[in-house]
Amino acid sequence: MHDRISLGALWEETAAFVRAEAQLLLPVAFTGFGLPPILMELAMPDPAMLGAQLVVGPWMWGFIPYALVNIVASVSVSALALRPGVSVREAIGGGLRALPVGVLLVLLGLGALAGLTVVASVAAGVEQSVGGRPGPVFVLALLGCFVAVIATAVRVLPLWAVLAQGSRRPLPTLARALALTKRAYLLLLLLRVVAWLAQVLTMFVLLMPIAVVLSLIGWATGARHVAEALTLVSGGAVVAVVMMVWTVYVARLTRRLESSISGT
Repeated sequence: MHDRISLGALWEETAAFVRAEAQLLLPVAFTGFGLPPILMELAMPDPAMLGAQLVVGPWMWGFIPYALVNIVASVSVSALALRPGVSVREAIGGGLRALPVGVLLVLLGLGALAGLTVVASVAAGVEQSVGGRPGPVFVLALLGCFVAVIATAVRVLPLWAVLAQGSRRPLPTLARALALTKRAYLLLLLLRVVAWLAQVLTMFVLLMPIAVVLSLIGWATGARHVAEALTLVSGGAVVAVVMMVWTVYVARLTRRLESSISGT
């Protein structure tokens, strides 16, 4: 049944919807997707990233409100995409009501990830004690963990859209998301990979010229700090738009998946 879903046609539908409802979507997207990374960047100390080493500090507590606001925004934008006539206030209210369930689902995912990490660590420890260094068993365990994470990310793709439609219990919400993606895994895997690449390329193509131009203006005028602030805001705006479009796309895809399962 899922072969009736055309990702290209769905993209055209998403683009048309975003253009028509931009005045409703953009405020929620900028607040929920764009503002948190800007604030995190401001909170992060300059030497926070030293090569591949992350400096732990109080600033990292900012990831908690970052995640909470992101959940609310994801559910709110999904509601705007799925429920005709819903207001921004109603969509945000629904996102706030869905927040406890969203947090529980995120914690469930983090717990599963921690379990996979333990498995890989045990494999590394056993091989280390036997052969003096991690070997093929550890590599296979690590590869298995990676595959499991990717597979889970694909299977729970409609999670926020399911929450946006009123589901308020963690396990039934998760079960519904898994049921929707059961027969469309390969299609959704392709979509997820293409979307990851497209999101990275889009942000790179848009942000690099902006950063270069603003840096040159700041250097030429001596307003370096103003240029850095504008670069930061521009980055947040690009992230907001990219995440908004992706969230709407997944919400519309969820509706198609539901229709294909019901046969309508």
